Parts: sequence; C-alpha cells; structure tokens
Amino acid sequence: MLFKEGRHVRDREISFNPAERSALFHDKIKNEFVTIRLEPGTFDIYSSFYFIRHQPLEPGKSVYINLLDSKKLHRIEIRALRRERVKVPAGEFNTIVIEPMVRPEGVFEGKRGAYIWLTDDDRRIPVKAQTKVTVGSVTAVLTEGNY
Repeated sequence: MLFKEGRHVRDREISFNPAERSALFHDKIKNEFVTIRLEPGTFDIYSSFYFIRHQPLEPGKSVYINLLDSKKLHRIEIRALRRERVKVPAGEFNTIVIEPMVRPEGVFEGKRGAYIWLTDDDRRIPVKAQTKVTVGSVTAVLTEGNY
C-alpha cells in the first residue's frame, strides 16, 4: 500500500499465508522482506474491521483480536461503549459506539480516542468515525447510500 504524507513515503505489502501461519512483509522502498509468525485468527487492519462488524457487540463488553500492523503483531481490544442515536447527512440511526484500543503512533502519537458508530442492526454499517490527531480531530460521516 502506497502511503504519502508530506515528505514521508511508504510503500509496503503484506501477504498472509494462513496454512503456514505466517505473513511476508515487503517494504518496497527499502526492498526489505520479513517473515512474521502469526497467531491463529490474525487480521490486517481492513479484515479486522469486517470481522468486528460481525461480532456480538454489547455495551460494557470487549472483543479481542490479533492484528498485524506493518511488521508488528498486536493483541487489540475493541470496546463496545454505548448505544447512541446519531444524525448524519445520510439519515438518523440507532448505533453502537466502539473504541478500538490502538497504540497511539505517528499522527496519532500522544492521543487516544478513535470512535466508530455502527448501526445497531445486523448490517453494522459504519455511519460515523472520529479520532483525535496532533492538529485536532478528524470526523467522517456517511453522507448517502442505498441500504
């Protein structure tokens, strides 16, 4: 995945091999290859979000997942915080608010508090996300869709 932020450029790829419980990390800029041993049920950042959306989420309870981010394997807690009704440009929704307990690094350094509002139904559509960053905060909202 090519990532550019100011002068910082990263181009990395991770290939999962579930049969061997390993992943191959490739830094395309440094031409570095690293094999990482995986725990069962390890996800990348994108598949972890899909997985979490399909778990039973109840306020006050947590779900734990193994997450491979770059070359590091983390055990991440996803807290289900509360149910909340939110209004966004796409409409008004009953939601469940979750907080992934990620390590604050890079642009998130020194900050905590990424929150995601998922519809409180079987679809678990993300309708709002908010996080703090060095220069303030970022909020994303669902503006439209066919659901």
